Amino acid sequence: MRPEVTPVLLRSNIRFIATGMRIISLSQLLLWNMALIGSASPQQTKPKSFAQWCSQKESVSAGARHTIDVLLKETGSKNCQKADYLLKNLTRLQLDRKEISDLKPLAGLTNLTTLILYGNKIKDIKPLASLINLTALNLGENQVSDVKPLVGLTKLNFLFFFDNQINDVKPLAGLTNLTWLYLYGNEINNVKPLAGMTNLTSLNLYGNKINDVKMLAGMTNLTYLNLGDNQIIDIKSLSGMTNLTHLDLGHNQISDVKPLTGLTNLTYLDLSNNSFAVKVCPVKPESVCRF
Repeated sequence: MRPEVTPVLLRSNIRFIATGMRIISLSQLLLWNMALIGSASPQQTKPKSFAQWCSQKESVSAGARHTIDVLLKETGSKNCQKADYLLKNLTRLQLDRKEISDLKPLAGLTNLTTLILYGNKIKDIKPLASLINLTALNLGENQVSDVKPLVGLTKLNFLFFFDNQINDVKPLAGLTNLTWLYLYGNEINNVKPLAGMTNLTSLNLYGNKINDVKMLAGMTNLTYLNLGDNQIIDIKSLSGMTNLTHLDLGHNQISDVKPLTGLTNLTYLDLSNNSFAVKVCPVKPESVCRF
């Protein structure tokens, strides 16, 4: 109970009783005062800007508080307003391996075009939905499973989501401006939603659960493709990817490499740990191949 409020409220109640309009018990009077005091307390608004997050630092979650401290250190200022000004004017922010788990204090940094967050403890990426000017985002080595919050980040050219817990890539289907997409070390088995990403030049899907790559056939701009450590048998759909210079198909279940004979720009081809009866490099020079 705040002492500066109580006397005023009590005096008001006493005057009310003295009019004879109604008589209330002492317990009712105390309950009424408590209710009035509660309603007189200032209500904290949900923080939006970094300055608001910073000013309420002591009342937010431990995860958000840590992120605020990291951002303050990044700006070199302990002043919330000054730090807010500096952060709002940033276009590039690198916060790798900072033990970050809560991204909410970053939600207002809408001028960012590059954000690097790999090697943290991030699960929830909803706060990134407002960063619509991002062209490069690195969230590798985190604990993300749901990528739906990225649906509106259509300016992205570079997206790195390696070593997470992603199994559904459908929310990424609309990010057709991507040129680099790294999704290795996840739990993906269906890459059909990626079929429309025909601007991709570099795609890494190593270490997933993929067995069908037919839908990748239209990605003829690719120069780098890593499909290693999956469950792929049929690679006919790769025959038209004549711009490829690097192709990794190691640790799959491939037995026929003839579809690769037209990929004459290859300088690196990994075919190790597959199901070949005879190990013959499908392109020249044979030194291109790794078995």
